[in-house]
Amino acid sequence: MKKIICFSIGLCLFSLGEVASVWSQVQSDTFSNTPRNLSGYYLSPDYSTALEGRLLMKVNVWGEVNKPGIYEVPDQTDLVSLVSAAGGPTDAAKLSKVKLVRNHFQKKQVLKIDLKKYLEDGNYNDIPKIYPGDTVVIPKSKFSNMAKYMTFIYNVAVIAATVKIYTN
Repeated sequence: MKKIICFSIGLCLFSLGEVASVWSQVQSDTFSNTPRNLSGYYLSPDYSTALEGRLLMKVNVWGEVNKPGIYEVPDQTDLVSLVSAAGGPTDAAKLSKVKLVRNHFQKKQVLKIDLKKYLEDGNYNDIPKIYPGDTVVIPKSKFSNMAKYMTFIYNVAVIAATVKIYTN
């Protein structure tokens, strides 16, 4: 019985050593050409999806998207995929002035991306990849603000006209 237990423990330790060896090989193969700080990445704990074992990162999406918030997306996600995951842009979005705020590699950047141009010409080369901690801000177009003001003025005018009709 002691021999079986010792053999089982030895087999487990050998297996753990092999797993660690394979994992270090995967890490060196995967990330050797990618100069990134992996502190913002983590492995997907959800084993019931296709993301099993994928590196995930948290990013923020603000502004004129249908579902703004914090998203956990796979490594190598691009800006278009992130905006799509956030439900896509609203009708009020100004896609020509999208900001990508990045605090990565000990340097801060604010990139301005013209998603409207991408939608017109389909040039995917101008679409940046997303990194952990990035914040995407999609501003509201000035026309949408003007439309709100016009609707407000129209409603005030209707109320004023109704009050005037009833007081006469």
